[in-house]
Amino acid sequence: MGDWQVVIEFDVSADFREVERMIDGLPGVVEKAANRALNKTASHVLSQAAKRMAPQIGIKQSAIKRSVRIKRSIVKRLIASLTPQSIRAVNLIEYKARKIKGGVSAAAWGKRKAYKKTFIIKAKNGKRIVVSRKSLAVRVKGKWKAGWSNTIYGPSIPLQFAKDAFTASMKADAKKVWAKNFNQQLKFYLDKA
Repeated sequence: MGDWQVVIEFDVSADFREVERMIDGLPGVVEKAANRALNKTASHVLSQAAKRMAPQIGIKQSAIKRSVRIKRSIVKRLIASLTPQSIRAVNLIEYKARKIKGGVSAAAWGKRKAYKKTFIIKAKNGKRIVVSRKSLAVRVKGKWKAGWSNTIYGPSIPLQFAKDAFTASMKADAKKVWAKNFNQQLKFYLDKA
């Protein structure tokens, strides 16, 4: 893990010791309920984080969710975490980019801006990307070819994710949702038994 990376962990192994003492007759029920509640809480926190971040940086929620990985808890390890996948910023095409005269217009950082001398092209992997032209042509093995060079990026989602105020709001949201989810899952397992 690099210095830039933030991992938000939800560790609840100590929260349910009291509940476990009250339910002695059903082994493993509390752990199973805690596991399911923790995974639901992590998914909920990611969803809420995407809803809060999307209007701030001008990107779709799905792109934010794709760039953050949820490490799910298991019964033996009751820790779930949200981890940004890489520090790389997202290409400008994700920020509602469209072709205009003389370049590309995109709404990165929440405001639409014209990027002069840029183009939308299809990359080798089949995805559309925004690039700028290095020069009109370059010489490759004795032949002149078009010289596409720099891909244009918008804000880095992991860096936005790592801001202290944002991290604190996600942890506060997790605490609220955790109690509700745990009670709901515990009731489910007790009714089932």
